[in-house]
Amino acid sequence: VEGTSQKAAAYGAIGLTAEDVHVLDKRHQARVKPQHGDIWIVRRDAHPSHRAVTLQEYMAKEQTHSELAPGGVHEGVSLCEGVFMAVVPCACAALLAAPDLGEADFFTAFCTMLEGKQYVARADTKVSPIMLYLNRTDWIPCPLLVYGSQAKALVHPEHRDSKYDEHSFPCLYVGPALYSDSPVHCA
Repeated sequence: VEGTSQKAAAYGAIGLTAEDVHVLDKRHQARVKPQHGDIWIVRRDAHPSHRAVTLQEYMAKEQTHSELAPGGVHEGVSLCEGVFMAVVPCACAALLAAPDLGEADFFTAFCTMLEGKQYVARADTKVSPIMLYLNRTDWIPCPLLVYGSQAKALVHPEHRDSKYDEHSFPCLYVGPALYSDSPVHCA
């Protein structure tokens, strides 16, 4: 959909070349390293960009092993595939429930549902993925609001010309901030 690709470009989404995958790897490493240390093994599916010689050279240079699944086989990344099978229908349902949003907003709906899944505890361990990631034993409530609901966005004082300017403007909640870890920031 044309609107979806334009919106994804506005959020800083990148393509599917080997260089793009390498940039995503570096972003992921930067997020994970402070909390958990270096990433030694990366599991990937059979996408052509994952098999590219350029990407393999990047991985060898950084001394990171890339485990690739055979073509048409998803067992190596079955957890990721399972997430997609659950999150995509949830994102579609969120869009159907938001009358002011449409197909072009699928990207934010998907990101919101994906973030929300991190706060759901597993039935067997009663621990959520976010609790594991942050090494916490206390329950962490989900900071997400209702997708597509009406909201007010704050205009920070630094962006106002005087104290009489508008302090907020109406908007729709479309999920957490895409480039901030703060639960109070929104997309």
